[in-house]
Amino acid sequence: MDAAQDDRAREALEVADRKLRRGEISRRDFARLTSMLGIVAVAPTALAACGSKATGGGTTAAAGGGGGGGKDSLRFLVGESFWANWHPYNHTAQIGFKIQRNLFDRLVEVQPDMSLEPGLAESWRQIDARTWEFKLRRGVTFHEGQPLTAEDVKASVELASGFDGDKREPLAMAATWGVPHKGEVVDELTVRLIGAKPFGPLLNTLAITDILSAEDIARGRTTLERRPNGTGAFKLADDKPNVKTLERFDDHYRGPARLRTVTWEFIQDSQTRLNALLAGQADVIDRVEPDQLSLIERGDGAQAISVTAPEIQSMWFRMDKDPFGSNAGLRRAFAWSLDRESMAGLVGGKAATADSHLASGIEFRAPQQPAYAFDPERARAELARAGGPVSFELGSSTGFYPKSKEICELAQQNLEEVGFTCRLTLLELAAWIDMLFGRGRPGEVFYGGWGNLTKDPDFALATLLRSPGAWTGANDRTSDALIDAGKTETDAAARERTYGRLQEHLWSELVPAVPIVYSDLSNGLRDNVRGYEVYPTFVQDFWPVEISG
Repeated sequence: MDAAQDDRAREALEVADRKLRRGEISRRDFARLTSMLGIVAVAPTALAACGSKATGGGTTAAAGGGGGGGKDSLRFLVGESFWANWHPYNHTAQIGFKIQRNLFDRLVEVQPDMSLEPGLAESWRQIDARTWEFKLRRGVTFHEGQPLTAEDVKASVELASGFDGDKREPLAMAATWGVPHKGEVVDELTVRLIGAKPFGPLLNTLAITDILSAEDIARGRTTLERRPNGTGAFKLADDKPNVKTLERFDDHYRGPARLRTVTWEFIQDSQTRLNALLAGQADVIDRVEPDQLSLIERGDGAQAISVTAPEIQSMWFRMDKDPFGSNAGLRRAFAWSLDRESMAGLVGGKAATADSHLASGIEFRAPQQPAYAFDPERARAELARAGGPVSFELGSSTGFYPKSKEICELAQQNLEEVGFTCRLTLLELAAWIDMLFGRGRPGEVFYGGWGNLTKDPDFALATLLRSPGAWTGANDRTSDALIDAGKTETDAAARERTYGRLQEHLWSELVPAVPIVYSDLSNGLRDNVRGYEVYPTFVQDFWPVEISG
């Protein structure tokens, strides 16, 4: 997201928070909405502490030193403002996961190709359908000196998964887990995790679950909110509202990082971030817009790295509302009416035409057939068989998703050429949220996205496509059965078969949405920065990074 999107993200979060407080939406819908927008939820109390929209970082990126200030110090400009406290389980904001990747470690670690590698756990095995055993690394210590033991893992997973029974307010991470897990200490470096029921996404969920000190957890939420005490490659050295300075932790289990300090600075304006990079005043910047990539390529001393992100943008049908909800033929006619390849081209960068209801990089994703394309003749034939033509409203927010206005205008043109009557409604975020949750359920189709915190398909599909499907009105028994089977099946081959069948059903039979594009994710960096990689999951790992002469 660019600066304008960041503004709208915070606006959306504030609107959703007001609706939650007024009782107009449920806490579950609050989390679903913010997940869809790619910002995901913080607790309302944390939002209040953040205040209204931040302007952080001002309009100049020159303050704070240029180019990181030396070969062992790196300056990283980010486009998302920092949250109010350091509790790693009570938000799902991207900026939180980005910086926590460097302050904490996890039992397993996601790699740039989204594979999983051992982290704090040297090895693991599945004992039965609900129980996994993990062997921990010896000699790992927290920043404040405590040795890592199985007690820390037990306490962390119980708190994150919701097993601890904290009644004051559910933590955001518990919704991501979905299944409470109890910890059982076998010995000092061996722990078993026992789910309330089988949980297929376990390893992927552990890859975003930071391990905390059991002592800190016992001291209570205030301790966790006040300061981070992890085992990560960096520790917090200075904490200002818009600037966070991380300092190398020399006792990290992988060995000391190459950089002495990494300064994270919130600069809201994307052009200001770009100017700082090109001027050598910043070493790395995130959230480079596709339109800016050519400027970096033509510049001197900098480069861009782009990947296709595990975020999917789609045309979603109201599955509990006519004319589309009860007529699969109309939904197929709609799919054959869209020039999806040109829509992906409008976004640019590493954006790619979607070929499944699972985004790029999601486990078990398989390209689906038919490859829906703009085929007016076939679309008209499908429309005639389905009893068309029909009239409907297509709603979209403006400015949040790149080129959403242009994509919807092209869709309207395509659809009307085929014979649909499409009324396009472009809305500011507050009005768009009202469209999604309005009691009268206005609109028949809407354009929106879904970003993924993990590479597990359950997170990608269950929220919107399992009955009642939040605002989509999903109500399909076949989808429900397959989604439930995928969540509770722990055998990888069985899960692959289940999600293969589910993708086929969604793509060619049910068509609850028409996936359009997998999103672009681009970062910029100076040519002398070595070892930096862009993770599709939006995090950064600065442990291997160095600045050459």
